[in-house]
Amino acid sequence: APQGLFTQIVSGAYFSCGLSDSGTVSCWGSCGEGVCAVPDGPFKFLSAGSHHLCALSANETIVCWGQKAYGQINSPPGRFGDVASGMMHSCGLNEAKQIRCWGGNQHGQSVPPEGEFQGISAGDFHTCALREDGSVACFGLRAQKLERKSGSFTQISSAGAFVCGLNQDKGARCWGQSVVKDLGQASPPAIQFKQIDAGSFHGCGLTVAGGIKCWGKNEEGQCTPP
Repeated sequence: APQGLFTQIVSGAYFSCGLSDSGTVSCWGSCGEGVCAVPDGPFKFLSAGSHHLCALSANETIVCWGQKAYGQINSPPGRFGDVASGMMHSCGLNEAKQIRCWGGNQHGQSVPPEGEFQGISAGDFHTCALREDGSVACFGLRAQKLERKSGSFTQISSAGAFVCGLNQDKGARCWGQSVVKDLGQASPPAIQFKQIDAGSFHGCGLTVAGGIKCWGKNEEGQCTPP
C-alpha cells in the first residue's frame, strides 16, 4: 500500500485503491484491465467495481477507468453527487437527484426507476437506491427479494446478493437472498453504527463508539477485524 494520508479506501476483485487527502488516487494489487492507470484528478469520492473504478471529480463530473468490455467506464456527462460501481455496471446520482446507469444490463441492473433519491449502492448484478423518504428501491437480479418493503434508512450497502441498511436509530438491518444460504450475513449485532458496508457473505460496521463490528461468513477471517 502507498504511504501518506487517505480519506477513503475501496477494493475490487483483486485490487485496492486509496483516495488521498489531496484528491489523488493510488491503486495496488493486480493491475489488469487498466485499474491502476488512474486519470488525472483531483477527486473527492471513489467507487470500485470488480475490475473498474469510477470517481467523482472535484467539479462533480464522473470519471471511470479499468475494464471497458461492457461499457461500464462510459460515464454520462453532467454533474453528480454520488456514484456506485457493481460487477459490470455503474450508476450515478445526478444534481436533479435522479439515477443514471451505464454498463452491463443483463438483469436490468442499469434500468433505474423514476423519482428522486438521496443515495445509491451497487451490488454484483443489482442496484439499490435510497429514496428521499428513506425507503429502499432495488432493480436488477432478484430485485423483488432485495427491495425492502418497510422501514426508513439513512444509508444502504448492496453486496453480492443481499443488502444492509442503517435505520434512523443507527441500527443495522440486512435482508435479501444469498446465492448459497444464510451464513449470518443477514444478522448484524443489535448495536448502534455510524456506517455499514456489505461484502459477498459478510458485513462490517463502524460503531458509534469508533470500533468495528463484523458479522457473517468468517472462513477467511473477514469478520475478525484488527
